[in-house]
Amino acid sequence: MAPTTTPTEPPHPAGDDGAPASDEGPVLPELTLKLSLIEGRNLVGVAGAGASFTASVACTVRGETIQSTPVPMADGVHTFGKEEQLVLPLDAVLVNELVAQPIELSFYQHEAKGNHTTLVGTSLLHLDPLLAEASMQEVLPVTRSALVPPPPAPPAPREEGEGEEEGAPAPDVAQESEGSIAVSVELNRALVDEEDHDIDEGMLRTLHVSLDKMYNLPSKWVLGPEQLEEEHPFAYTAKVTVPLPNGREYPIFFPGGTLRRPPPSGAPGEEQGAGELAEQAAALALTAGADGAPAGAPDATPPSDQYIEWPADRAGRVILPGAAALHLKEVLDAGTPLKVNLNREPKSKDTVDPPANQAKYAAVSDAVLTELVVLDATAATVVVAVHPEFPPPEPDAEAEEAAAAAAAEAAAAGSKKGGAAAKGGGKGGDKASTKAGDKGSTKGG
Repeated sequence: MAPTTTPTEPPHPAGDDGAPASDEGPVLPELTLKLSLIEGRNLVGVAGAGASFTASVACTVRGETIQSTPVPMADGVHTFGKEEQLVLPLDAVLVNELVAQPIELSFYQHEAKGNHTTLVGTSLLHLDPLLAEASMQEVLPVTRSALVPPPPAPPAPREEGEGEEEGAPAPDVAQESEGSIAVSVELNRALVDEEDHDIDEGMLRTLHVSLDKMYNLPSKWVLGPEQLEEEHPFAYTAKVTVPLPNGREYPIFFPGGTLRRPPPSGAPGEEQGAGELAEQAAALALTAGADGAPAGAPDATPPSDQYIEWPADRAGRVILPGAAALHLKEVLDAGTPLKVNLNREPKSKDTVDPPANQAKYAAVSDAVLTELVVLDATAATVVVAVHPEFPPPEPDAEAEEAAAAAAAEAAAAGSKKGGAAAKGGGKGGDKASTKAGDKGSTKGG
């Protein structure tokens, strides 16, 4: 990821795009974004393909919900005609909020009675073209919601000549299309300056990060002897925080971590050194790659016991325009680690996990990725130790010393008192014996 060029120093402190900074912070350029949700075609409602229904479409951009009014279907088309314009400060954080993850469009069926709505489909809008262009238009496929029945299966093929009549229409075949949505996005400028796209001098970079496993788990984290993996009520989310210029950060989230048992004895990988890390602290395997380099699962030592595993297809990315790429290079080159946080959350909304209990399962880690900024390096894999985020408070050393001194003093006092009692008891015994002996002698005489 190491950029090979260094931008010239501006005459004044600058923001991500080189704009002069004010005393309150960098003055950022404004980005005007206009999103148009144009129309949906052949959308499928809860009654199945071909049935007419009233629908709306909605999405969220930078925390702003954009939703069309409900419109009826006419000739298989929902004409949404929704336009929304946002004015936003342009920096590396905004670039990532718009591009690093797709924008999800959700389609709802509206019932005439009771103001009831049902999610019937979704689409994903990827804004990558806006890194270099100021506008884009897409027709996106729609993925059917689980609440919508699948289309009927096509009829079985018939034997040649069977049931055929001259001039008879061909049998209907169920359409595979889930429908589509037409959208357009217009900006007042591309998200990244043109010079950053230059093949030789440009500094636009993309950091890809993936997680493999967390292993050597604390004993209180693991499944019970009879508990099945699917019965575990919690999922695990990791967050990797990437530093950006001007004190900003961009988090990459990895949801869906699942608690797993080790492979059975003799399974592939079992003989590759499982158990070598059994005595070490909990550890997390993380891979980072630059500029599209594969960020697949790292070749880590197999877990020695139960472990948490994240889906292999959920690699995150961070877009790094010129100044951001240079800033991250300097951070990593200095040995500053990327912060990794781990938390668990209930799989079901019905499961209650008190905050005090959640804190027991919160963990942190530091991923030092200096290998990534070595000349010609495009990827780095690290295995990092994981520690409790909220460790139990350590006892006060002074209080411990005072308590130990008090205990020693009490023990010494008790010993001294016991010795005095023993001494007193010996004198009394001597006197009693002498007196008794004198009496006995007199009487005997």
